[in-house]
Amino acid sequence: SSNNIYRYNEFFNTIGGIGLRDGDSNQIYGNSWSDEENTANPNRRQDVSIAIKGQYNLIANNVFNVPRARGAISENRWGTRKFRSGTNTTSRTGYNLIANNTIIATRPGTPAISVGRNGGEFDVTGGSARPIIGSVYINNIIMGGAKLFGYQDSFVDPQSGQTRFNDVIIENNLFYPTENATLGEGFSVGQNSQGNPQLGSDYRPTTNSSRVIDKGNSVVLNIRQDTRSKFKNVNVAIDIDVDYLGAKRRVGSSPDIGAIEFVGEGENLAD
Repeated sequence: SSNNIYRYNEFFNTIGGIGLRDGDSNQIYGNSWSDEENTANPNRRQDVSIAIKGQYNLIANNVFNVPRARGAISENRWGTRKFRSGTNTTSRTGYNLIANNTIIATRPGTPAISVGRNGGEFDVTGGSARPIIGSVYINNIIMGGAKLFGYQDSFVDPQSGQTRFNDVIIENNLFYPTENATLGEGFSVGQNSQGNPQLGSDYRPTTNSSRVIDKGNSVVLNIRQDTRSKFKNVNVAIDIDVDYLGAKRRVGSSPDIGAIEFVGEGENLAD
């Protein structure tokens, strides 16, 4: 299904996630995901919070604090996969915009963001062999005790034996690995930075958040008007001009990185 909007929801202790399957031009913004230790069933795993299978979807200004989930966002290869009962064809995937999200924590051992694989981090052979083209990951804060950004740039088509390449833009994101986390392959794809975002309560930037405040790429404020070839095909339905709390972006010289714009200590919304 296409042209749906998921906004301003709070997902708490959910096992499943939002699966954008066979649909285009959906918008997911201003939502939060959180969980806590399940003492009754401590080994219960949650699915990835958002799984993308489609084109021109917008995932922006969301907050993820899900230490039991198998990732916050995944965008996997598409095409035909063979099963015992027959075949399954997933829709063309690419030209999605994932911007200004804040990922606090996901399950250790799985990437916070996983892109370009076949079925996720644990299934990297066979199956869907159509590459992801044109998606943009920009201005996100990615932190936690896991691989932060798993990205498979090339793979072998199991049917033709040819090497195929995903072509995804990963730019201007702030990575902060904690505990035994690794940056992941996505860090070196574009110009990304590493360091502590120095967030305060409720994941808000503080006066010490020098790596966050005014460090965002302003192209997301009106990406449809951008003339650079690497962005022009990302045709999202709205512009990202407000943050997770409803504050206007670009309070300073440039927008901030992450889901929440800094508007001053103790303030919620910009004028």
